[in-house]
Amino acid sequence: DEALFWVARESTGSMRDAYTLFDQVVAFSDGHITYEKIRDKLGLVGIDRLNTVFEACAQNKTDEVITILDDFLQSGISIEQLISNCADYLRSLLLIKSGVKKESLLGNSPERYSSVVLGAWNTVQIERALSIYLQLYRDIRYSLSPRYELELAFSRLCWIGQYVSNVEVKKAIDAAQALLSGAPVAPAAIAAPVSAAPVSAVQTVPSPVPQEKEPPVPAGLPRFSMLDNPEAFEEPVV
Repeated sequence: DEALFWVARESTGSMRDAYTLFDQVVAFSDGHITYEKIRDKLGLVGIDRLNTVFEACAQNKTDEVITILDDFLQSGISIEQLISNCADYLRSLLLIKSGVKKESLLGNSPERYSSVVLGAWNTVQIERALSIYLQLYRDIRYSLSPRYELELAFSRLCWIGQYVSNVEVKKAIDAAQALLSGAPVAPAAIAAPVSAAPVSAVQTVPSPVPQEKEPPVPAGLPRFSMLDNPEAFEEPVV
């Protein structure tokens, strides 16, 4: 089923292309068509291999990623095909993050995609990664070395987990401004000492001044260290 799905998808709606691809696949399948045979004969990467290289990226293992890339290229996988497969993989991750579970859209069942990668990157970071590969596919046509471009793209992917979008930065700055512009917190009043008044007299203790609640920093946004101790950054009173 996976092999037939690949043939149908690659034909992009053309019955003639689907027939040509199917005839080509039959020629080297010895009567039993499998996706593994298609992958090996046509130089495809496959989801299992993609899971391996993207997990290494998510774990920031640049040296391991470069080694895996070299194995891919040595096995006959073309750079253009690898970039295309990576873009398809990232698109599927983005759809899964958006709640899409339909197998015909993902190309595989959602369970086959790495939970490590899905847990390491958020939607914004996956969008950024996908844009890198879409741009890379355009750039390699005029590149001095397509392989260098490919290695650079994967190197960037190793720190994509630290990528913060402009919108997220603005939210963090707005939260910081709201916190720093708040009124200073008044210290709690100290209880009045017990006087020589009769024991029967009611002794009143001033109530502590209620502290203003700090506006919360939105979940998932970077927190500035200065927000943990804003008093340390106040200008001294002359």
